[in-house]
Amino acid sequence: TALKKYINAAAFTEPSPPSQQHILQQVQADKERLLELRESFDLLDKDKTGRISVKNLSTALKDIGAVVSEDFVQFGLNKFDFKHQGTIDFDEFCIMMGPDVAPDGMARSLSGELELRTVFDFFDADRSGVITNAQLKEALRKIGARSSDDEVASIMKLADTNMDGHIDFAEFSALCSKHFLPTA
Repeated sequence: TALKKYINAAAFTEPSPPSQQHILQQVQADKERLLELRESFDLLDKDKTGRISVKNLSTALKDIGAVVSEDFVQFGLNKFDFKHQGTIDFDEFCIMMGPDVAPDGMARSLSGELELRTVFDFFDADRSGVITNAQLKEALRKIGARSSDDEVASIMKLADTNMDGHIDFAEFSALCSKHFLPTA
């Protein structure tokens, strides 16, 4: 999930410093989540510096088959480098990953809802409040997911539960909760 969240960096809006602190406190209060994030962080911090670098991220993304440029990796790192040190430390990683999600798939925190909204807004490029077939295809292309017209149509059919030809935020949220967000 850390790498998936990183790949979605283009849609990420940096939370304000008070929100960052609140998210970090939520994560730190959940010892199980903190341990899970430490394990993920340590896997990405291959050179064991206590920081995740562009090199670390590039290697990890290539390992999972993601085809992304070094510029994209740098762009994503900059999005999560709240302290502007050129790397992501563990606290920044915890803020990026946020609190866990509840067993029903719904975000336990405001940060989860805000993150989902920013991802939705990335797909809804014209800010119309809905995602069209063309927008879905273009957003998938931007994050490096090579999707055929049939695959995009399949996603649309799965998500568009009211069958109006678009994916609204409620449908997007339900799709993500059911198929993409981890459960506790």
